[in-house]
Amino acid sequence: MLVFKGAPKGYAGEPHHVGLVAEKNGKTTVIHASSRQGIVTEDELRAKDGWTLLAIHRMIRAQRKGAE
Repeated sequence: MLVFKGAPKGYAGEPHHVGLVAEKNGKTTVIHASSRQGIVTEDELRAKDGWTLLAIHRMIRAQRKGAE
């Protein structure tokens, strides 16, 4: 699942940050590139941190080279 943070005021409410949702040790976490920390990080998924938009993505099967 993907999770988004809404944009700051003035950006028509479009998402401005995206993360991947994962479950670790019974907790729901978000893996994302943190501009504040300058690294890829894993944080607890909490609405109070601005993670407000959730989206389920579809799986796409890729063929191996040479496969028909």
